[in-house]
Parts: sequence; structure tokens; C-alpha cells
Amino acid sequence: MSDSVALLLKELKLPAFVRHYQSLWDTAVEKSWSHTDYLAALCEYELSDRYQRRTQKWIREARLA
Repeated sequence: MSDSVALLLKELKLPAFVRHYQSLWDTAVEKSWSHTDYLAALCEYELSDRYQRRTQKWIREARLA
């Protein structure tokens, strides 16, 4: 990934995109995914990551961990 794209993704607060970009691209090429399928998969990773962080925050705030 170019430095400019990584910087833009960081600025947009899309850390899961940065982490999964390359491995998911390799899968997309191997399985002939459309660009839309590739983007949807990246979005799913981002949403999952955000949900996990939010859940961890709630647990800390509730002092359950």
C-alpha cells in the first residue's frame, strides 16, 4: 500500500482497512472478487473491529475485567 493511502486511511480512522488490505486483496484476486465484494469485505472487518473495541470498552467501564 502506498504511504499516501495508508495515511489517508489512518486519517479516516479505518485501522482494520490498513491491517487487512493486502491479505484480503490477495484473496480477492485469487477468488476473482469484484471491487465491490472486496470493499464489502474490508468494511465487514472494520465494523467487526469497531464492535470488538466498543465491547471491550464497555467491559472496562463496567469493571468486569
